[in-house]
Amino acid sequence: MKKTIFFASAAAISLICTQSFADTYEYVPYAGVSYTHAVAHASSAKPEYNIGGIHIGSEYGKYFGTEIFYDQSSYDKNFINDIKTKTSYRAYGLDLAAYLPIDCANRFDLVATIGAGEYVFAKKIIGDKHHDDSGWGYRFGGGLKYKLDNNWQIKPLVRYVKFNKISDFDHQVEYSVAMEYHF
Repeated sequence: MKKTIFFASAAAISLICTQSFADTYEYVPYAGVSYTHAVAHASSAKPEYNIGGIHIGSEYGKYFGTEIFYDQSSYDKNFINDIKTKTSYRAYGLDLAAYLPIDCANRFDLVATIGAGEYVFAKKIIGDKHHDDSGWGYRFGGGLKYKLDNNWQIKPLVRYVKFNKISDFDHQVEYSVAMEYHF
């Protein structure tokens, strides 16, 4: 009986929230900046990067959006295959996002993302020459979006990136926080 009352109450609250916000949402472009800490998994090493990024996007309704991004990382000094190396990367690409409002005030949304981007790794073997290696990174992740007011939002996310055809690098996990301005 308690479960029935709980689920009936949750359904009623959900219906009330859905009805009150059903016709009040429209296309919204936005721009943002982000900080990301990434841990990559390379052959015999785990380089860590601090990354600054910019992105522009748009929400096409209450539940869907797209975003293009550009990220630039700091250098990481590490040993890859027992050779001292210095690596960094830059990436750009496209993400699709799905939003799920989780409160009646429409301030919190769960976020799921999927996308792809080109990752260009700059590798320098200490005492040797510079070498670039590029390939695709397939990204998916999730997080939360909090609306501070009608224009400003904060979005913490965790992403998994699987690299394709980048030598010595297999995948990485990214922890990011973005600040966005919605026009």
